[in-house]
Amino acid sequence: MSSQEFHDAISQRIAGCGYPVDWQGSSLGPPSDPEYVRLNIVPTSRRQPLLGDDSPAITRGLLLIDCFSPIGAGMSRVHELADEIGALFDRADRIYITNGIIEFPHGALVRSPMATGAHAQATVQISYEVYQ
Repeated sequence: MSSQEFHDAISQRIAGCGYPVDWQGSSLGPPSDPEYVRLNIVPTSRRQPLLGDDSPAITRGLLLIDCFSPIGAGMSRVHELADEIGALFDRADRIYITNGIIEFPHGALVRSPMATGAHAQATVQISYEVYQ
């Protein structure tokens, strides 16, 4: 599995809600849409099987999905957006990719919204595991 394939699989899941996805580190900047999300992928560990071990390699990490809504829409709107994005990554959910499976073992955690300039922002934190 390539990091691009992983990114594409997660981005497609989010884009299914109809919100533009900004990618951490891209030079594109936020979309012109009033509501958008920014995807940050933070790998944390990798477990390789030992010789003779039939278990799969496991890569673990966090998805940090920052949700943005115009500040005038209120904090409750950005919280609704974050809840909607978090619901896309249910604990029982799986995404099948080339030579692997992405799972979300703990579901989503939505952090309290805050004001950031012209937008309200809420972060959705989702742990993931990739089995290869």
